[in-house]
Amino acid sequence: MIPRHTTLKDVAWKSGVSLSTVSAVLGGNADALRISGKTREKVLKTAKTLDYIPNGTARAMRQKKSSSVGLIMAKNPLSRYLPDPLLFGILDELERINLHLTIGILPDEKLTSVFEFPKIMREWYTDGFLFNYISNAPVGTFEIIDNFKIPSVWMNCKKEYDCVYPDDYGGAKKAVRYLVNLGHKRIAYVKFGHSDHYSVNDRKNGYIDAMTDSGLKPEEYYFGVSSHDYLSCAERLLTAKHIPSAIICYGNEIDVLMYVAAIKGIKIPDDLSLLTFGLSGKTAYGIEISVMKIPFYEIGISSVQILVEKMKNPSKSFSKKEIKYGESEGKTCV
Repeated sequence: MIPRHTTLKDVAWKSGVSLSTVSAVLGGNADALRISGKTREKVLKTAKTLDYIPNGTARAMRQKKSSSVGLIMAKNPLSRYLPDPLLFGILDELERINLHLTIGILPDEKLTSVFEFPKIMREWYTDGFLFNYISNAPVGTFEIIDNFKIPSVWMNCKKEYDCVYPDDYGGAKKAVRYLVNLGHKRIAYVKFGHSDHYSVNDRKNGYIDAMTDSGLKPEEYYFGVSSHDYLSCAERLLTAKHIPSAIICYGNEIDVLMYVAAIKGIKIPDDLSLLTFGLSGKTAYGIEISVMKIPFYEIGISSVQILVEKMKNPSKSFSKKEIKYGESEGKTCV
């Protein structure tokens, strides 16, 4: 049997006062309505005794605000990425301003339908949306958001406005400068797999510009293969006559490079330094991997802050916001 929740009527009956009085006291309007301190204390004591819990949904309907935002993620797992620091940044900022989060994984068909997408806001009872797409974002969604003035912010997605993402161009330049300061001159930029994410070009361009600024020759290796062929790519790279002294790569490729290096007798980091982009604390073969720390936590906080402003003014477009990378951490570079 589902337990019955205490209502305002229960508190009013037990307190011996009117329903409107209870509503005013528990709604924080006792002073404005000149309700005596004695009555206020009696209502509050009764509510506590009866374990009264405010009905947030009902209050939201009266105020026409839900005190909640939605996080929409792609149904395709290859198109979404929600690392813990990003989620924690979102939750911490929402908690700070007393808002709540509703999370949903939706098919593109719903997000590109002028009939279905606007309904989601009502069905979820949210005031705005955060979008978690790293690739293949449904194009039709942008138009619907603009037409219906739906408060939305895109995370880790580079658009002209209403988005927050890491400064991957600056992060790559920072990575090169870090390795140059360690004394490296042959620094390669490696990408085994294919990705439509903006970071691929931004990081590559940042790498090229930083190498050029340092008077060094860029060495780019872009293979564009599936994950099944990563091993052969790493073998080709590390069995060349002259291998680089340092490699900058993506996080899902560094394990393969370390595996091949171990087989070929290449010592990490004495013979080869490896640096990637991502979350700190990851280890492989007993070594903490050196990373340029992606500022996911800060992206989560900034995304919520911009969304709150969008909810106040849905017609306003906010400038895209780049978040700077953190410092290098790890032990695979010397």
